[in-house]
Amino acid sequence: MTGVSHTPINPDDGNACTVDACDPRTGVSHTPVNPDDGNACTVDACDPMTGVSHTPVINDGNPCTADSCDPMTGVSNTPLPAGTDCGMGKQCDGMGQCTGCIDAFDCPGQVTECRAPTCTNGICGTIYAPAGTPLSTESSGDCKRHVCDGMGAAIVEDDAMDEPDDNNSCTLDACLAGAPTHLPVALGTTCTDGGGTVCDDNGTCVACNVDADCMNGDVCMANACVAPATCMDGIMNGDETGVDCGGAMCLKCNGDACGSDAECQSGICSGGMCVANINGCTPSMATDLTAMSATTVTFSSLSYTPKCIKVKAGTVVTFSGSFANHPLQGGYMDLANLPTPAASGPFVPVTDAGTSKGFTLSTQGTYPFYCVPHASLGMNGAVFVVP
Repeated sequence: MTGVSHTPINPDDGNACTVDACDPRTGVSHTPVNPDDGNACTVDACDPMTGVSHTPVINDGNPCTADSCDPMTGVSNTPLPAGTDCGMGKQCDGMGQCTGCIDAFDCPGQVTECRAPTCTNGICGTIYAPAGTPLSTESSGDCKRHVCDGMGAAIVEDDAMDEPDDNNSCTLDACLAGAPTHLPVALGTTCTDGGGTVCDDNGTCVACNVDADCMNGDVCMANACVAPATCMDGIMNGDETGVDCGGAMCLKCNGDACGSDAECQSGICSGGMCVANINGCTPSMATDLTAMSATTVTFSSLSYTPKCIKVKAGTVVTFSGSFANHPLQGGYMDLANLPTPAASGPFVPVTDAGTSKGFTLSTQGTYPFYCVPHASLGMNGAVFVVP
């Protein structure tokens, strides 16, 4: 027999959010737990299974606020400064909002004459200059136009109105297929560039094209007005082929074919060709014996004295010396300093005997002579017979 028993009651209700108790008079009680920890920076709660919790409540999940909490006053979420990066290429607007932009400087892209970034209601965009907007790089006279294409790009277009100017009154300035051209104006067009008076056919302002363009009787030579050519002006002009020689008006130049001394500028026609000198003699350097009706040329020691003489027609010239040792022959020394006998003349044929012989020089002309064996040694000379 066991009799009366009094088994204690277990007040635990398995709820962590209650305080379990048993009063002998009132019985079991389950008083709820107060989770408030008195901290404004936490969210207080109680889970029947896990019990009381105090979760911090600082972060509001906004990248554009600075989160903080004071246990007495609670949480504060202060907006970050405008321009603070809030991720994904966006920025804070200074009022706690994460936007695409605040102003155009926040947006990608460079500012050019043809395009610029924009910021409208926090959204980046682009504004384009209208097609045909001129650029600052535009230069005049290149037949081109530098403009915007209306889609943000700079382009170059042909511009036939952007004509060049070469400051030459003898050319027509124009654009051809986008390139500058300078075409010559008509031959003879009046101009003043560089002191000229008329345009030539190459687009140059010159003094003249024809004699009629010149004044004071001047003639036109190589587009320049010059005094008419003469055979004594010391320059090669007109139709001259040398200085004061050749052409239709002047005596022949050295090297030209000739038939007589009178045809040559040098006054010497030898071997059918005008030459500068003959046997080292010229009329200007010859001993002038024109006042004498007779004269003598002596020879010995490989020389004639005088070597070069000038006499009048009809003068008797006597050679005195040993012809046996120094045979006298009419003729001249060629360019190789070799003797060339004359085919005719007063000193033909050779004189190779005696010691004196006179020659009457009755015909105007040039009569060279030499010593046959010693000609190349300088024993030669010439007689110039003038009227």
